[in-house]
Amino acid sequence: MRALRPAEKHAHAERPDDEYCRISVELRPTRSELIRAGIARAKAWGAPLGGRHPGAHQLTKAEIQRGARASALKKMQKANEPYRQWIPGMTRKRLANWSCERIARWLRRFGVRTANGVPITRRHVDRILAREMELKFGAVLIA
Repeated sequence: MRALRPAEKHAHAERPDDEYCRISVELRPTRSELIRAGIARAKAWGAPLGGRHPGAHQLTKAEIQRGARASALKKMQKANEPYRQWIPGMTRKRLANWSCERIARWLRRFGVRTANGVPITRRHVDRILAREMELKFGAVLIA
């Protein structure tokens, strides 16, 4: 660690006779000035500046909604992936008027568990089937 100069030791001294301290504090650049200078140096070196997605703030509302929809679909696909082999049977049984509770009991007999290792419940079945309907038909299934 470097030794402090008198101006740095007494930066907040209120002694009017310490002219050196007062002038030193007044001449020291502010934080915003230092940041601006650093950005100017980076620009001069050709360093890329800005966010990870340049121009993202210029997207239209429709483009933002389209991106959000695509992201939501990916999340839904990933959420249903552990149950992929069971979804056709779940769908057939639901179309045959089986309740979500009955489907859950049927799945538990085969030892099906959620991604967290919890035995599957009626609510899990309902959510899995709702996500599948949304993915296939773009419609939300309201029970």
